[in-house]
Amino acid sequence: MSCYGSENGHIQLSKAGYQKIMSTTRTMHNEYMDLLFTRAINAHAVLSKLRTLKEKVSAANKLMIYRGHDTGYYFNGLYVTGEMSSGIIDELFRGAKGALCKPRKSFFAKLTNKDRSFTIDCSDEGEMSFNDERCSLIWSVEENNRSVEQAHNSHMASKIFGYLGKYAWKRGEGGVFYQQDEYSRDAAREHGDSAESVSNHFGPVGKKHQENSWKAYR
Repeated sequence: MSCYGSENGHIQLSKAGYQKIMSTTRTMHNEYMDLLFTRAINAHAVLSKLRTLKEKVSAANKLMIYRGHDTGYYFNGLYVTGEMSSGIIDELFRGAKGALCKPRKSFFAKLTNKDRSFTIDCSDEGEMSFNDERCSLIWSVEENNRSVEQAHNSHMASKIFGYLGKYAWKRGEGGVFYQQDEYSRDAAREHGDSAESVSNHFGPVGKKHQENSWKAYR
């Protein structure tokens, strides 16, 4: 069943909290790049055994599987964005006349210790931006069919939200995410309500917002 929706939100952190979450995410991103590089090297080893370029291209495309709007693309069993999926194929066949080449580690770009503000492309529509100056995280999922589900199911979003679920929130930290979709907009037009609703809350700030929302409906 289709569901065109979007999600966005903001999480405020202390300086120490931002440093901890930012550096952990940076490490998780780099580990993900290492995983993708290893899968690409393994794919190259398998493809190298095939005789013709046509066979190699066909086999490479079979390693890139699209599992649906809510799940997305998988390369050699590992989630990738649509952009990364085509990029890996281009990287493997970047030689003269499309010849197979060993993938370069530099293609799977990592973050360095100097990178303190950056954006993680979790899915084609979903991203998490880290702002060092403001000590904040911005989550944004653009509207598309099942885009919110795919963003949350993606490799990096699963890692980031998994870590946030274990993080020891401090006073003054946290935030709220809001979601809307085609069905909530239909209901809003019918009943005169807001199409947007809280989809996630984090830390003391998010908890307070949730409590205030409950009081408003009593």
